[in-house]
Amino acid sequence: MGTNVAQFLWDARLNNNVIPRDFDGYPTTEADAYAIQTDMIAGAGETLVGWKLGATVAASLPVIGIEQPFIGPLFARFCHEDGATLPALPGQALETEFTVRLKSDLPHRPDPYGKDELKAAIGALVPSFEVIGLRFDGGVPDAGYRTIADGGLNVATVLGPDVTDWDTKTIGAHAVHLNVNGTHVTTGKPADLIWEHLIDAIGWLAKHPHLAKRGLRAGDLIMTGSMTGMTPIQPGDQAEADFGAFGKIRVQFT
Repeated sequence: MGTNVAQFLWDARLNNNVIPRDFDGYPTTEADAYAIQTDMIAGAGETLVGWKLGATVAASLPVIGIEQPFIGPLFARFCHEDGATLPALPGQALETEFTVRLKSDLPHRPDPYGKDELKAAIGALVPSFEVIGLRFDGGVPDAGYRTIADGGLNVATVLGPDVTDWDTKTIGAHAVHLNVNGTHVTTGKPADLIWEHLIDAIGWLAKHPHLAKRGLRAGDLIMTGSMTGMTPIQPGDQAEADFGAFGKIRVQFT
C-alpha cells in the first residue's frame, strides 16, 4: 500500500494537484503515515537536506487531530535563497522560523542528548520562511496523520544567512516580526513553541523513531517550527521577516 500511496502524494506535489481528502490508502495511524513518508523519500530520488518540524505549538495538536509534533523531509530542490520569487497556490500559507544547521552528527539513540551536546552540534541558526500547503482537500482541521504522509506539508523553504553568534539563554525571548506588503502581521518568538528551549527541538528529533536508521548528520537543516502561525498568501504578496540582530529575509509570490 505505502509505495503506491507515496507515489500518488509525490505526483500531487510535483504537479500541484489537490487530491481527495480520503485518498485510497490514507493513513489512520502515525506508524502508517511515517511508512508512507519513508517510501516517498526513497522513491523521490531527491537530495535530502534535513527535516521540518510541524505542529510545534501545543494548541495546534487537537486542531489537526494528532498527539505530538510531526516531522517531514526537506529536499534540496525546494530550498531557496533569501529574496526568492515563488508561485502562490490556493490554500498555501507562510510560516516564519529559526532553522538550525548542524555541524556534526547526532546519531539516533533512545537516551536524550544533553543540552551541551546539542549546542555543540549546532553550526548556525538560519532565519527562514516555510511555505506550507496541503496536497489533499479539506484543510488542516482534523487532517490527522495525512499531514505526516504528505511530507509534513512542506512546499518550499527560504533560507537567510547563517548566524553563528547567538546565545542559548536569550534566544527564547528573541522577537521576530512578520510583515506582508509593508504591513505588520504578527510577532512571535521561540518560547512560543512547545519546546522549553529551542535546542530541545533538536534533541526531540534526534531520538525520533522515524530517524532510527539515519540519525541526524552534519549539514542537516532542521526547521524548528513557526513562531508566527500560518499566514495565508496570495499572488503578488511580498513578505519580510525581521529577525532583529539575525537580519531580515524576504520572499515574493507570483
